[in-house]
Amino acid sequence: MWVSMNEMSGLARPGRFALGAFHAANLEQVQGVLEAAVEHRSPVIIALSEPAAIYAGIGAFLALSQELSREVPSPVSLLLDHVHDPD
Repeated sequence: MWVSMNEMSGLARPGRFALGAFHAANLEQVQGVLEAAVEHRSPVIIALSEPAAIYAGIGAFLALSQELSREVPSPVSLLLDHVHDPD
């Protein structure tokens, strides 16, 4: 389930748990992060670095992450804090 970072941070407070952010740059890595989130019944943040954004293409990566997150019950957000160039 795709959620905003605002919603994601709101989930951690009442549940009293940390939010894991994991770097991913391709389909297999995103799948692995989501499988772990489901297995541990935990929200997850997929982080994208600038080199990975250049490699994968930000639009394609965003679409891939959103589509895959619709298939899992765990809340999923995308973190772009390491991407310096908005283009």
